[in-house]
Amino acid sequence: MWEGPSNHYGQRIWYPYEKSIPFSGGPFTALSPIPTSLTGSGLTGALANEVILWDHKNAAFDPNNVYQDKESLALAGNPSGGITYEDEATLGANTVADYSDNQTPVLTGAVKHGTKVMQLHGTADPAIFWRTDVDYYRRVAIWNSGDGRADFKKLQSWYRFFPLPGVGHGNGASAIGSLGPSPYNPFPALVNWVENRVAPDSLLAVMAPASTASSTVSFNPLLPAGSTRPLCPFPQRAIYDGKGSTNEASSFTCGGDLETPEVTCGDLRTEYKHEDGPILDFEETV
Repeated sequence: MWEGPSNHYGQRIWYPYEKSIPFSGGPFTALSPIPTSLTGSGLTGALANEVILWDHKNAAFDPNNVYQDKESLALAGNPSGGITYEDEATLGANTVADYSDNQTPVLTGAVKHGTKVMQLHGTADPAIFWRTDVDYYRRVAIWNSGDGRADFKKLQSWYRFFPLPGVGHGNGASAIGSLGPSPYNPFPALVNWVENRVAPDSLLAVMAPASTASSTVSFNPLLPAGSTRPLCPFPQRAIYDGKGSTNEASSFTCGGDLETPEVTCGDLRTEYKHEDGPILDFEETV
């Protein structure tokens, strides 16, 4: 659970659940049995659980036929259509991932156009793990530097990534599994960056009251309602100044460096399109 799924070589295929993700209180953390086929004219049953089924063969594929490893597949009696997670991940990467995911870090068009990017993602998202954003942001930083290393300072001149600590899938208290403060109206910061060339050093985040929480969320906030925090551009984090209220953003400054060797090595995973192989993708840790 905390290491992430691995293949038969013992190499990580994908990112693990974060320890801040709650295990109950939402459709992503307490799934009903997954429908085995599509019904009617659409994904009514699947969307009711906020699960979108995808299959490499046909729409009647049973997703419960995906097994952790070959041993699990054998113990299940090698059912017809059964497949291991690593083989499914490899198959998906080699069939549709180039169309469904954004894998290329080469953003030449955005740079030439003068585009400004503010990317936000909750670290407690139980559906789309936030480390995928770190992985991509690091790849763009390596490409953008032009010298084979991740130069985040250079990348931040036009592209900034803001992790949202404790925030789930969405924003505010209504976010699935959300326990932390969410950004308060970040759009003006983007407008100011584009129109006045003032890059946002941080974004203001506010802890929403429990009364606004989604009914699907087991809401146990990390901070009192109305508390504020600065959201810092990666790889910085919010650091308490040592004085003032810990519920006020003014008591914190952005600093430090989350991009340490211990962190980047811990993010290693198998090479894209070779999820069933023995090679880890070291290029992303430069």
